[in-house]
Amino acid sequence: MKIDYLVSTMNQPDASVVGKMNIAEENYTVINQVTDGEMTPVANVHAPGQKILSVLDKGLSKSRNMAIRNSDGDICVVCDDDMEYTLPAKDIARYYERYPQADLILFKVDGTTKSYWDKPTEVGFVKSMKAMSVEITFRRDRIVSNGIKFDEDFGAGAKYFLGEENIFLWDCLRNDLKIVFVPDSIGTLHNDRPSSWFTGYNSSYFVSKGAVFSRMSSWFYTPLVLQFAIRKHKEYHHEVRFSKAITDMWKGRKELMKDS
Repeated sequence: MKIDYLVSTMNQPDASVVGKMNIAEENYTVINQVTDGEMTPVANVHAPGQKILSVLDKGLSKSRNMAIRNSDGDICVVCDDDMEYTLPAKDIARYYERYPQADLILFKVDGTTKSYWDKPTEVGFVKSMKAMSVEITFRRDRIVSNGIKFDEDFGAGAKYFLGEENIFLWDCLRNDLKIVFVPDSIGTLHNDRPSSWFTGYNSSYFVSKGAVFSRMSSWFYTPLVLQFAIRKHKEYHHEVRFSKAITDMWKGRKELMKDS
């Protein structure tokens, strides 16, 4: 069972990123999106089991999809370049052997304040909303055969700059794929740089969030909006009113429907 680390990164001048991530000896597919016209990016690499592709493009979901297309792994690990992987690839494979019914397995990630379940858990629509992209691994053949992709209208660098991982997981569940969480850490997130997309609970944030909820489910859109506005109120109330948050999320739905 071949494990392939799908790395999304930007403006890398060399291949040192895979060493920092502790995957230099593993199979990996690195998509290096280049947006700095003055830099010389790392050259493309097409070694057995190890690929680096530098492309003049931007958009996290585009990068994820390109990595999936170019991967030849059985199991894919969704990676950001600020992750350091500590769980051996052979142990990831063993979890898929232990849970043969699982099409996707979510792992713990250290370096965050997030709380996790303390035992293996089947993940449905509600539980999947708490997932981070770097927790996700999947059987590549199940994703490809079901035509599932990261929605390129969402995620960093896109019009709606968040939520691509939640949409991806809901699309998997809608296609009857099985998702399992295991309480083992896959690695550590070194989140020591400014977010590339989060600039506060402002209007553009809530518009994007509303578009995400609409893309996830037209049937459950209103409950999704209301639960989020209520649950996160303590975090955003000093920046925006409750009614304004609701209004902006509805605006996101309208914009998405207009774009569709």
